[in-house]
Amino acid sequence: NYVAPKESAARPAPEWNTMNITCVGPCIRITLNSKVVIDVDQSAVAEVKDKPLKGYVGLQNHGGRIDFRNVRIREIAPK
Repeated sequence: NYVAPKESAARPAPEWNTMNITCVGPCIRITLNSKVVIDVDQSAVAEVKDKPLKGYVGLQNHGGRIDFRNVRIREIAPK
């Protein structure tokens, strides 16, 4: 809701999508199906600059059935 994606990279149903989300400090990079759709420094966006840098991870959908597979979370040390 705060930062719009650069493009729509989602595959049509029922194809699988692959998403990688990398958060290092305030830098957030989201890759969907090998296309970078968001690459933002959270501290540079007024609407999200005060949001916490730590918290819970949640998976969501927009209604209907959804399946997740190969969900992995790992810690990345800041450079």
